[in-house]
Amino acid sequence: MALEGSVQDMSLVDLLHVFRMGPKTGVLLLNKPPERAIVYVANGNPVDAAVLHATTAHILIEAETAILELFSWDDATFVFNADNKILSRPQRIFRDTEELIIEGVRQRSQKTECSTENQLTLDSRLVMATLSAQSNQGVNLNLDQWRILSQISICSTLREVCTNVSVSAEEVLRIASELIAIGLIEVHTEPSIHSMAMHTPPIRQPVASLVPQAADPPPQRRLSATAVGSTAHPGKSLMNAIMRRVRGL
Repeated sequence: MALEGSVQDMSLVDLLHVFRMGPKTGVLLLNKPPERAIVYVANGNPVDAAVLHATTAHILIEAETAILELFSWDDATFVFNADNKILSRPQRIFRDTEELIIEGVRQRSQKTECSTENQLTLDSRLVMATLSAQSNQGVNLNLDQWRILSQISICSTLREVCTNVSVSAEEVLRIASELIAIGLIEVHTEPSIHSMAMHTPPIRQPVASLVPQAADPPPQRRLSATAVGSTAHPGKSLMNAIMRRVRGL
């Protein structure tokens, strides 16, 4: 009797646990147009897998890489058929099932975070990232990356960047994603009115102003060099270096 359903009702993690408890031997078929997948299970453990194009049957990825990819299939249907012939199939997946599950879930979470945080559009606003100690190590950028980076501080959106540098939207989005991954720029998020109200301290009259202190020096004389230096824009020095590099190209 075949086991069939949807991964929305029974995830791949659940299926692998069921196969191991059996233990089961057979073929798991998954369908998620325009792709489909095959997982060969022997004595409860996956021994081989492949992801194929549903129409051409062209193999896209195989073995361990294929089964790890399947953890991100949220809307696939599946059918499992028992077949003892799989016991004689050459083994190409050697990692333990629990290790596969841990790695598959980790990669799935990583993909989800990347797609959520770094999804860019032409209306995205980017700012120079705050410099850290790692910035002293230096970064090697190509000419296209320098051109886009030089526009970040003077353009409101990536749409304006496209106009200024005369580069296609697809290319600008790709290069901006690379610069985000390097850590030179980041997506600018406008704080909500509620969050601003929560984080803005109430204005209070200083106690010292209620009692005159003639002997005290003016407040502005108490500013130290450290305090003044801390108000400098963290990305200004980097931006000046970038502009000098761009002018020299």
